[in-house]
Amino acid sequence: MDVMNFLAHGLDKLKWKPSTAKAYKSAILQLFSPSGWTTISENDLFQLFLKQMNSDSFKRLHNADIDLTPIMSYLHNLRDNFQLDITDLMAKTCFLLATCGFLHPDDLACTDAAQCSIKDNTLMLVVMFPKER
Repeated sequence: MDVMNFLAHGLDKLKWKPSTAKAYKSAILQLFSPSGWTTISENDLFQLFLKQMNSDSFKRLHNADIDLTPIMSYLHNLRDNFQLDITDLMAKTCFLLATCGFLHPDDLACTDAAQCSIKDNTLMLVVMFPKER
């Protein structure tokens, strides 16, 4: 459950609020196929983790290794950027920007595929209603 370990790391080490972890969870699951995110979301341990995340009895894991191999393999196995449809290219770009810390989880929900375009081999990513900082 690499996604769960990643979220636990954010809650513990990065002091995320549960709402931030939920936003990251949503953004990460959008990168998987519908059957992939359904498998993760319906996992009993994952559901228990999400319930406990808001409680005071949540035990934080320390020194948890985070294996991003599955998501990196998924991104690597996507077709060449020039062959991706705009929605997949937008999801890939948002994930990479979020990983680098340039795009916050709240912003991911505000990207609009219908308004994104490719011009001169550059993805024009449209973020609607960016959060005030």
